[in-house]
Amino acid sequence: MMKSIRLVIAALLLIVTVPVNNSLPGILPTHLANDHLTSVVYSALLSDLPSDLANQYAITDVSTYQDSYYVSVAGLKNIPDNGRWNILDHGVWLGTVRVSIDDQSRGYLVHPTTKRAAPEKETSGYIFPWNEGGQLFMGPYGVHDAWGGLPGWLAVDFVGGSDFPQSATDIVYAATSGNINYICALEADESAVRVDDLLYVHLTDDCPYSYGARYEQGDTICNLVHGDISNLCGNASQDVLHWHLHLGFPPPGPSGGSIKFEKWTLNVVTEEWTSDDGRSTKTVGDWFEAEWIGGEVTDPPEGYTQNFWGWLVTGILGIIMRLTGILPTHAALGIADRITVVASTTIRVVYVLLLTNFDMTIPMLMFGAILLAEVARVAYAVWRIILKMIPTAG
Repeated sequence: MMKSIRLVIAALLLIVTVPVNNSLPGILPTHLANDHLTSVVYSALLSDLPSDLANQYAITDVSTYQDSYYVSVAGLKNIPDNGRWNILDHGVWLGTVRVSIDDQSRGYLVHPTTKRAAPEKETSGYIFPWNEGGQLFMGPYGVHDAWGGLPGWLAVDFVGGSDFPQSATDIVYAATSGNINYICALEADESAVRVDDLLYVHLTDDCPYSYGARYEQGDTICNLVHGDISNLCGNASQDVLHWHLHLGFPPPGPSGGSIKFEKWTLNVVTEEWTSDDGRSTKTVGDWFEAEWIGGEVTDPPEGYTQNFWGWLVTGILGIIMRLTGILPTHAALGIADRITVVASTTIRVVYVLLLTNFDMTIPMLMFGAILLAEVARVAYAVWRIILKMIPTAG
């Protein structure tokens, strides 16, 4: 019990402490860690990594796990003069620094991204990470670079959408069992995580990620972002009705190789998938049905169907995005962005809490009281206006 309380207090301290030490030229401000923790992490990076590895670093997540802070970090190079960077284009290294909650005098590099598959190894045992019976098609970029900061890693995009009758839902499941060992959660609306040796990008920002969290194969990870994405963790141009999973994996071998999902094996050189019986092949633009066979899952959950409230929340968020998109652009103030972030975050938090066992009685009573007060204030103002419009007698 005391251990849990201490972890909660540690997490709260990260929130309430003034973030970002701008006096550290090698750390870009991301507002995720306080001054002292940022300094300790930077010292660990300077001590354990080559000095020319990256020009600057950015903290992409801070989690508490087993009495320590686990700080996800991205190394960056060639950042443009306007300062607008993202991991896809400017990342050269990803890793994690552990800092003890009880002794924050120094940090330790615990997860450098040097993991590679054995030469010419066929990586298998994965399931397609979407709902059983649903389908997604291989995106137009075929096999391409996975992410900045993961040299040699490759990726495939799997695309779906609400206008495709056969499409899987936008929920991502774990393709293999493992623990989270890297998190990118820098901005609202998008995130990315690496579970074991697979990278999942273009996820929404409202899932409870934490370093070390365990996922069994087939467990729900998060939902996918709909529409265009422009984020420090990733970017994409797609229709508002569409979503896609950017699925990254380690290089299968120095001269090519393959990776297998269920009964389909992908040759990363030819970008062609071959079925186990050798009779069928697929490539860019072809659909893949998740059967959840050939992996560890023995009793997969039924395909997810979003309920009425889920569709309502999705619709409201879409309306907010459209309305703020027509507001005048004020770069200095970022009014539209602020409205979008605050409104969407509030709606998502309330929705998630409603789906859990969290007692919403007090929050809803407070919300109701505020709403009634606002209605009464508006009604009083209207009444005063009406009184002023009525001519006085005499």
